[in-house]
Amino acid sequence: MLKKLVGVHIERKKKTKYLNIETMEPVEYIKIPLYRDLKEIVNIGEYVKKGQELAKGEQTPSLHSSISGVVENILIGNVERDNYTKLIVIKNDFEENTLETHYYEAEDDIMKFFDTDKFFEYIKEKGIIGMGGGAYPTYMKLKSAYEKKVHTLVINGCECEPYLNCDNRLMQEKTKEIVEGINILTTILDIKNIVIALEDDKKEAFLEFKKIIKNYPRISVKLLKKIYPLGEERILIKEIFRMEIAKDELPLNRGYLVQNVATIYAIYEALFNGKGTIERVITIAGEGIEENKNLKVKIGTPLKDIINYLGINERLKKIVIGGPMTGKTVYDYNNVYVQKNYGGFLFLSKEEINDRKTEACIYCGTCVDKCPMGLLPLRFEELTNAKEVEELKLIRIEDCIECGVCTYVCPSNRPLLETIVIGKKMVREVGKSDK
Repeated sequence: MLKKLVGVHIERKKKTKYLNIETMEPVEYIKIPLYRDLKEIVNIGEYVKKGQELAKGEQTPSLHSSISGVVENILIGNVERDNYTKLIVIKNDFEENTLETHYYEAEDDIMKFFDTDKFFEYIKEKGIIGMGGGAYPTYMKLKSAYEKKVHTLVINGCECEPYLNCDNRLMQEKTKEIVEGINILTTILDIKNIVIALEDDKKEAFLEFKKIIKNYPRISVKLLKKIYPLGEERILIKEIFRMEIAKDELPLNRGYLVQNVATIYAIYEALFNGKGTIERVITIAGEGIEENKNLKVKIGTPLKDIINYLGINERLKKIVIGGPMTGKTVYDYNNVYVQKNYGGFLFLSKEEINDRKTEACIYCGTCVDKCPMGLLPLRFEELTNAKEVEELKLIRIEDCIECGVCTYVCPSNRPLLETIVIGKKMVREVGKSDK
């Protein structure tokens, strides 16, 4: 018998839940970070059009310019310090000169042009990655799904992180486009069973999907009980299909492909509008900023321009990229630029953050009880501090999905997730040295 999903219930979405997507005004500069194996294919002083490729990689999907203008600089960066190897700086000419690209008006046209190999290459060229946060190259995941002959596509619309509503708004405002993207993707990959999964606090999106999928008999939509971290792939599959997938096994190996709704929308935009991934919807929320919004922004938009656009206030104590559970703290907002996998920026007040003093563990076991993966966070902390790498491997620290539930529920305010990340890094480093 499968165990009931454990996790936490957090409600901090109300301020942006009913706010329509707003397009941010143009900015003077965009700054596009390069990472992994991406190499620039433009030069300083070169004029680029909106949608033009800026960088390509052997494995990493391409990066494109989200504006037209001149490449003013290409700065060298440090991955550990800056989270990029180079930074392409483009000055906006505000002309919106757009690169002409081919697009398809109907599904039949797409099916005539694409075989699977062409399709995967096209998805790579258009720069599509997992936009739910993971940033894994979408073409790689789709190619693996095709090779493994997956039978089911799960569209992840849960968006269980507190505050974030970007996917929720996208599902309500771009429902038809998302469903068309789903349909063409599953036709190309020959997937027969499609489930759109939503938490039960997204009934508006649920009703929009129900109206559209009447014409798509292969697609169903399912409401699931709201709990964090429902959006994790294995947990989501378990809740929908009552099937346990081993922690050392990929859902693809069991026939399940999971894709975020924003990724599906990016596929639709690429196929039917010829667009690369040059913009995305993000949520701006928290009591430390003057206006909370669901904002469509260009990739490469500096965070400082978003701040100037919306205005921070004296209550601001902390800025976070993404959600509060798994997001990253911003220490210098002058060096942060919107990337494809960013779901939002939070501007949190003192009341919204946990700034209690850290105390000694009281061994209450709450972190163990609430761990959705059935692990031992308190033991991970002890063994990491003692540098007991072999013991960490034995009690499966690598199975941790880094959801942050343990830290959230700890009455002693222990930095459990932070310590677990350190412990996992120790295990990986020892693994490398053993090879």
